Amino acid sequence: MEILFSIIIPFHNAQKFLKRTVLSILNQKRKNIEIILIDDYSNDKSKKIYQALKKKYAFIRIIKNKKNCGVGKSRNKGILKSTGKYLVFLDSDDYLFPKSLKKLEDLIQKSSHPDMVVLKHKKSTYPITNQKLINDVDFNIKSPEKFISYLNKTEVPFADCWFICVKKDLLFKNKIYFPNTRFGESEYFVSKIICSMKSYACLDQSFYFKNDRLGSLNSSDDYDATVSVLENLIQFCGFLKQKNLSPIKKKFVTKYIENGFGLLSTLLILRKRSDLIKVSKYLQKNKKVIKRIKIPKKKYNIFLPLNKYGALKGLRMLIKNIYKEKNQQISKIKNSRNIYIYCKSKYAAATVLIMKKNKLKIKGVIDDSYIFRKERFLGHKVMNSKVFLKQAICNLTNTSVIINHQKISISKKIKEFLIKKGFKKRQIVSIKY
Repeated sequence: MEILFSIIIPFHNAQKFLKRTVLSILNQKRKNIEIILIDDYSNDKSKKIYQALKKKYAFIRIIKNKKNCGVGKSRNKGILKSTGKYLVFLDSDDYLFPKSLKKLEDLIQKSSHPDMVVLKHKKSTYPITNQKLINDVDFNIKSPEKFISYLNKTEVPFADCWFICVKKDLLFKNKIYFPNTRFGESEYFVSKIICSMKSYACLDQSFYFKNDRLGSLNSSDDYDATVSVLENLIQFCGFLKQKNLSPIKKKFVTKYIENGFGLLSTLLILRKRSDLIKVSKYLQKNKKVIKRIKIPKKKYNIFLPLNKYGALKGLRMLIKNIYKEKNQQISKIKNSRNIYIYCKSKYAAATVLIMKKNKLKIKGVIDDSYIFRKERFLGHKVMNSKVFLKQAICNLTNTSVIINHQKISISKKIKEFLIKKGFKKRQIVSIKY
């Protein structure tokens, strides 16, 4: 029987979730699939789990890395070993909804085998679904350019590979693979697919559940993450120079660069001096590549100070400029006695460091995501908005809030919510990196 779906699952020390993830596929009872598990040098009980499953199901294939390679390189191994016509990427702590593969197969046949299918998902964190995308885009109009035009109007780039099901031939024809980075590897991969596809469809039925967890790779803010973001930016800048990109596609790729710059700014603020020296050595090593990079918007051209002042001094100048810009925003509430941070994230951690430079302290951290319950952040217990309002109501005039959510529409909703509860506009600051 011809294999329709190759489901690629890289994992590292996934004993807690791996069985549930694989069972969510097996329970679909599809015969035209293969499951490719890539063990990225695990040292827990994951091996026992997948060996037991492999004995029962011949269509489960195992790839064992001899060292920890990272999720991007592991997925590439899965792509090269796959025999299916379409690829589905599944993280080892996520799962598929019942009968989702049958629904996807029916849609693919009905839509004349498109290059890409947008998959409806649900998440454990906000926004909990991509239903708005599905509602807003007219998927009856089979124009990739119009789809990209819609994405250009959104705030956050189309970033995650589990968002889509992709035809394998499209990847091979256009030489599309994940970059060999440890962080943010999906953005480059997905952007190239969207810019290369000729046809697409949308599955308007729940397919995938994304289990955002504390401590997952997406929450990384270390040196490796910083270098990965730099490498991804270099890749995107190279992609932007391709002659066959239309203006709409160039705008689309530029959005990834803008988003990447914001993330890099945050990670640089969080780096220790020793890490900055390591980052500068990386930049020095790759200075020939960096000097050739040109970004349309000067605001986002992080490489200008690096080229002008050299690697280490350029980094310090860049960080100094970031501090200056954010200080101007924070100064609006510096006289407030009680300053709260809204939205626990690496962006919030960067904001707190900037505040410390100005000898400002935070009173507490607010976040309504249930995964942060009972968590502590920078020495403070994370509270939801209801608990915060009970605390703040007694001293509202001396309380200010810094919103750190990077999606402007969500930041606006939080601001509107606070104003409705009695806050003045001058008591609220939104920080966008």
